[in-house]
Amino acid sequence: MKYFSHSLQVVALLVFLFWSTATAAAAVSFTGTLLNIEIDTGLSSYSGIGAGESFSGTFFYGDSSAEAGNIVTAPPFSADYRFTAPAFGGTLTVGGGVTSATESELGIGNDDDMGDDAVVLNKLYGAGATTAVTLADTWSVSATGNNRLFGIALYSLDTSLFPDTGFQAIPPALQAMDFTLFFLAEMNAAGTPIYIATGKVTTLSPVPVPAAVYLFITGGIGLLTVARLKN
Repeated sequence: MKYFSHSLQVVALLVFLFWSTATAAAAVSFTGTLLNIEIDTGLSSYSGIGAGESFSGTFFYGDSSAEAGNIVTAPPFSADYRFTAPAFGGTLTVGGGVTSATESELGIGNDDDMGDDAVVLNKLYGAGATTAVTLADTWSVSATGNNRLFGIALYSLDTSLFPDTGFQAIPPALQAMDFTLFFLAEMNAAGTPIYIATGKVTTLSPVPVPAAVYLFITGGIGLLTVARLKN
């Protein structure tokens, strides 16, 4: 399980694929707080947003694996379900601005090792909180587009949480997780990070589909923008 580094690769190598077919969407809303600013070159739309900043948002993805435009598996440890139709993506509010993304990815980890994620989690939870070889079951979702990415990952040290890497539209209960991670990044045209921030998720709730559709339309379907401008 290398959610942190894998997510950066997704942004750097992203190729957009759009569907014209009808889709069924699921959604979750989330809130949390940024705790660590890993990179801020001053060149990002997010530059100046610091530790302690609150964030909130919603992810939109398919309600079944049949809606996925692509499924990437690494049996028996992980599966990533990528959703590229116009109904999918996400919105993020942070630092006084809104980012809307047009693609989403839901990941399931089963008895997978922490890998590079241990470094990030130890910064959030304290040295020694976990290790690279610690096994966990994970549920993650992210949204991306236009060289920007935001996502969350939930980690359970109870490896009986998931029996396999089958699709799970509904996230596990937040209070049952051992670790949570929020991740925000922007890359330049060459794929080099110009802003990376991490934090913890404090609330996570499924959104009823009619409300989710309304939120997505009002958030600007099919567009990715950062409304925050540096003063």
